[in-house]
Amino acid sequence: MRSFWGVFWDQFRFWSQTDHSGQVLPPADGWVFMWVLLLLFLWALVVSVERFWVFWRSLRVDYRALERMLEPMLRERSWDRLLELFGRLRPRLIGRLGEAVVRVYLSGGEEARLRAAVETALLEAAPSLERGVRHLNMIAHVATLIGLAGTIYGLILAFHNLGSVVLPPAERVAILSRSIATAMVTTMGGLMVAIPSLLAYSFLQHYLEQRYDELEAFGGRLIERVLG
Repeated sequence: MRSFWGVFWDQFRFWSQTDHSGQVLPPADGWVFMWVLLLLFLWALVVSVERFWVFWRSLRVDYRALERMLEPMLRERSWDRLLELFGRLRPRLIGRLGEAVVRVYLSGGEEARLRAAVETALLEAAPSLERGVRHLNMIAHVATLIGLAGTIYGLILAFHNLGSVVLPPAERVAILSRSIATAMVTTMGGLMVAIPSLLAYSFLQHYLEQRYDELEAFGGRLIERVLG
């Protein structure tokens, strides 16, 4: 495993260095691909953390506690207090959804308009919530393609050096080994970025869909209580 990581990290080297025998080693063949993959990995990490924080801040709701707070206001038909409560919750999507339902009802809206208000609140929030999540899917696909490009580049170098009759056999084998290492390591690098990115994308997309379902169900219960 130490040998693998040594070869892996060596592919980031864009400078020449001297080995223990005093031989000068040229820059790694695949350093451009590896640095691009590293930047993609950092981008995916930042997006994942930022989206998780946004979802936690905007979509996290204790529905039982909230409905206990709403119950006396709905029973007393205290619309001003309801609007004040939902106004305080406006940083979260549920605040905007609840406020929209109450305002449409006070303007004389029937059930169809109330349900449309719930759908509108969810649809208006969707682009800003889903934007970063889609980036993770794109990063995964781009990382895979960059890893594949590095693989092809390494194989081109390998076959080119294999057909060279100018270099002595020992040097030709060394260059061939380095080219094959470039092909394999860039493939591994692409997968190491793509797989976590796809996992993060799937997790966040599933989390977002669950929160949408919960908000839609809450909107339905709120409409029933408002009309009841």
